[in-house]
Amino acid sequence: MAKAALLLPNIEIMESVSYAANLYHLSVCSTAIVDHTNIRHYISQALADGADFIIARGSQAELIQSLVSVPVVEIKITSLEIGAMLKSAKDLTGMDCPAVALTGPKNMFAYIDTDSFNRLFGIRLQVYLFQTVEEMVATAKKAIAQKADVVIGGSIVCEYCRSVSVPCLKTVSGRESALEACRIASQLSTALDTEKQNAASLKMLLDYAYSGIIHIDEHGRILRVNRFVETLVMMEAASMEHMPVWRIIPGITKKMLDYVLEKQKRIHSAAILINQSEFLISISPVLVEGAATGAIISFYEGRPVAAGNEEMKRELMSQGHVAKMKFGSLIARSPAMQAAVERARGFADFQFPILITGEGGTEKLPLAECIHNEGAFQDCPFIRFQCEDCDHSQMEALLFGKPENGSFPGLVYQGPCTLYLYEIGQLSLRSQQQLLRVIQSAPYPSGFLSLQATPNRIRIIASTRHNLLDLVEQGTFLRELYYALSVMTLTVPPLRERPEDITAWTDLYMREFQESYGRYIKLTGDARKLLQSYQWPGNLMELRMVCSRILIHASHYYVDAPEVEQYLDYPAAQKNGRMKVREIQAFDPAAEIIAALRRCGGSREQTAKELNISTSTLWRRMKKYRIDKNEGKGGITP
Repeated sequence: MAKAALLLPNIEIMESVSYAANLYHLSVCSTAIVDHTNIRHYISQALADGADFIIARGSQAELIQSLVSVPVVEIKITSLEIGAMLKSAKDLTGMDCPAVALTGPKNMFAYIDTDSFNRLFGIRLQVYLFQTVEEMVATAKKAIAQKADVVIGGSIVCEYCRSVSVPCLKTVSGRESALEACRIASQLSTALDTEKQNAASLKMLLDYAYSGIIHIDEHGRILRVNRFVETLVMMEAASMEHMPVWRIIPGITKKMLDYVLEKQKRIHSAAILINQSEFLISISPVLVEGAATGAIISFYEGRPVAAGNEEMKRELMSQGHVAKMKFGSLIARSPAMQAAVERARGFADFQFPILITGEGGTEKLPLAECIHNEGAFQDCPFIRFQCEDCDHSQMEALLFGKPENGSFPGLVYQGPCTLYLYEIGQLSLRSQQQLLRVIQSAPYPSGFLSLQATPNRIRIIASTRHNLLDLVEQGTFLRELYYALSVMTLTVPPLRERPEDITAWTDLYMREFQESYGRYIKLTGDARKLLQSYQWPGNLMELRMVCSRILIHASHYYVDAPEVEQYLDYPAAQKNGRMKVREIQAFDPAAEIIAALRRCGGSREQTAKELNISTSTLWRRMKKYRIDKNEGKGGITP
């Protein structure tokens, strides 16, 4: 039963409260008559005696509340008791309508209806409330200065009033206020008893559960753990309280907790590693009135991770099974490609299979590498597999073979890793069935946020230039495999829809080739426009080939549009729609030069650089088109 401490200012109040406490069957463990000189000592004594709450009055109650964490029940003088004091005060003055000053701490009185008391007792009531003990005498002086005929207050107030010969009456907390305080204390005691019982039951449930349970607050700090967790991390629960959970168990990341707490969504069946054992965890938000106030993390142990897996992983990576590309180095200046990259970043957080579609030569492989390097599999092998002309024995060896079989490592037994399947639409039906079996039987196939790469799990990233749904309708691709792969689908836009990326990739390729071969050339503005207008059916593969042709065959430092056109392979289907060099040159060159001069404030060097030509070529063209040599020097045109 919850224990109460009675810390009260005088024996009269103590007798009333003790009587009321007995009526309400309160368990009193400590009693003391206190004042401002000894109150701290008796507070410490009460807590040492096991007090669960304290009953006190007035300014002492307020001081106790500031010093302890247990509840404090305040004794408040009731309206009936106030009325009795006011009648006594009027009788004491012998006046028809005396000015009565009622003083006391702000928290001492239940309710004061001044107008009703004035009418009922024929007085002029003035109320003076204060906050601290130090204000008592000042309050009494103020009441006397404002012509109070009688003052009602505590011991200090009455002592001062007597010293200046002003009639006074001591405030009294009678049996009624004591009964009301103990009634509230009884309700509090019942609630505390219920909370203790629930806490004990919960502790018993947590400690004897066959799984780990962690209760965290909305900031990810640990509030409670069970015995399973204490044993697992070899720390006592008290040492873990208020620590961020990711410091105790690194596999539970802040990113994951943000997902649960901010989106108020549950994460189910995620896998992490603790002490070389895998654990399946779930995290559920604790919602109070629509807001997440914390979360419950539960997990149980799976199987130990084979020690040999790390050696196998290092061996695979030493053979070149690594991903090099990262999002920061991927060119994405066009809005379409930026959207694709943002979508890919979101996919990196999950271990579901990913299907990347796009025309041949687009950035399907680079995006797959970026996803691998962004998520939990970044330290694991990245294995590329060409599905075209692959027979079922090769796929079976890749997935289920033994390491000594050569280049096919038996990934199912060596995971985790990322398996990138290039042109998956070309797999035979038998190979598709093998792959589907792996996806369906992988650990925790329902999918989850990638906290850590799950042991023995293969993350599948597949790419294709075909519409797999069309292949399904044609009977050459398994419908079940299509559904398994298409949970997360990413489409890479063709290069012709991304003129900003064409320019950026051209600059990158030209720079790479020039640094490799020590040959330096520059493309003119017309040449760049031609490259942007070209349809690029081969996308990046074709662009790279064209850039190498330009570098190898260019006869001058500056390469213009007519020369670049020689290196482009226009398919018949594109000939009618392509932008001819003569169409590019149909642009008004004089207007282009004048506009550039004005933007550059008439600077020949800056203008030539903007137009991608030499200053001597700029001078010749200005003479040719009769452009004034002072053009643009009046100021820079924005």
